[in-house]
Amino acid sequence: MIKISGLCLLGVSLAVQAGQEIKVMDGGSYDMTVSDHEPTRLGVRGDKIVRVISARGSLDQWADKDAGEVYITPRPGVKDLEVYVKSAQSGTFTLHVHAEAREGDGFLLVAQGHVLPPLTSKPGKERAHVQAIKSLIIRMATDVKPVSLGERPAVIPLWKEVHLVLKHHYIDTNSVGDVYELTNISSARIVMTESEFQSLGPHILAVAVDARELEPGQSTKLYIVQEVANES
Repeated sequence: MIKISGLCLLGVSLAVQAGQEIKVMDGGSYDMTVSDHEPTRLGVRGDKIVRVISARGSLDQWADKDAGEVYITPRPGVKDLEVYVKSAQSGTFTLHVHAEAREGDGFLLVAQGHVLPPLTSKPGKERAHVQAIKSLIIRMATDVKPVSLGERPAVIPLWKEVHLVLKHHYIDTNSVGDVYELTNISSARIVMTESEFQSLGPHILAVAVDARELEPGQSTKLYIVQEVANES
């Protein structure tokens, strides 16, 4: 199974601080802290950013197309979010962004190559497989053309501390994706990990969650990608 934190493909995650260059790899995931009220500049050394994607309503952005840079500011009240940065030549990077009261800053992403698949896998097939999962989760995170839920149940039993509702369903060539809204209905803060959601399906390939920690009454989006089971 490929575990994803946001889009943390192949388990690569490095913490960074504001005001420094970030060494990144295509398919990798990186933590950063930004201002919660001033723009933060994102750029890629020797390359241009062509697209920045986040969950709907979580981020304001402005692109300097000539410089190939993007300025981002989390919306008021948004403290943690996933930002997916696609560059023209260097690849796609996932940024796990935490917003706090600080001055705006800039981050320069310095591409170092690609996240390598496990040695036991076939490189070409694995790369295409990972890219397909990434593309599906980006569709799910941006509400791009979900299919009808039909007769599927909306409320999913999980834990007594949470209320889980199936919101959208997506179909790809070899996988399917579900978008859930998860709400903390307990009286205490809850902390979650992606591995805790494996019970939601028998063939899970990837799990992504917008926020790993929820205060009472708070909600987050949960994304599950499953392999299409072969019928025989």
